Amino acid sequence: CQIFANPSSSLTERERAFRTAVKKHSALTKQALMGRGWDRHLFALRTEAKRGGFPPIALFQDKSYSVLSEIILSTSTLNNPSIVGGTFGPVGENCFGIGYGTWGPGEHLRATVSTYQKDSTGF
Repeated sequence: CQIFANPSSSLTERERAFRTAVKKHSALTKQALMGRGWDRHLFALRTEAKRGGFPPIALFQDKSYSVLSEIILSTSTLNNPSIVGGTFGPVGENCFGIGYGTWGPGEHLRATVSTYQKDSTGF
């Protein structure tokens, strides 16, 4: 984000940062699909315990868990010719939702950002 927020960063620097982020995102997605998304396991345990009427365990009341569980960036690829100008919504009060994809000859990149915040200065 710092590279994109810096008006003097070059297109090459931005492309490199974007490609690095996409590779990391892809790796995390693959891990989650393979059952290695520890945060999803804990989320499911907490949800099922709450649904079953069990009291929350200490881990779920710990500030560290709260910080680790706050999603600040929620993304989705919207690469479908039927979806032009769509986005992906934020999943929390302090979250940014980003829908992105490519379109047209030459594969132009498009991204749309949404948030519940009234000011995008932090983005």
